[in-house]
Amino acid sequence: MQLIRLVFYRFFLPREAITPLKVKSQVVDPEEVYHIMTYVLLYSVVLVFSAFIFMLYGINSADAIFETSSALATAGLSTGVTSSSMPSLLKLVLCADMLLGRVEIIPLFILLLPRTWFGRSKTGEKRARKDTA
Repeated sequence: MQLIRLVFYRFFLPREAITPLKVKSQVVDPEEVYHIMTYVLLYSVVLVFSAFIFMLYGINSADAIFETSSALATAGLSTGVTSSSMPSLLKLVLCADMLLGRVEIIPLFILLLPRTWFGRSKTGEKRARKDTA
């Protein structure tokens, strides 16, 4: 809420004005705000995408959002949509949501990036060995 207030506040100030984000008189680092907003955006994208898949199968939007947000938050609540007779794709979506909610979104996305597994340069490994030696 403080971030939204600051955005509107800065709208009326000159561009050169320095107005840091404060929460309870403590200044919040812009880098920290960037990380928080990235996480919120990724969480929202996963939630909307998952709910959209549910809606494609004919489930109403309220139930779709509830089911997917419950899985993403690993709460275990259900409106009755989740069952053993549910289509396999929806089961996979819920499994992915539960995994993303439990392990966290950003570390799991980093783990799945091809660069994490392939493409590491040997010079970087040599530098790391020199630093530890």
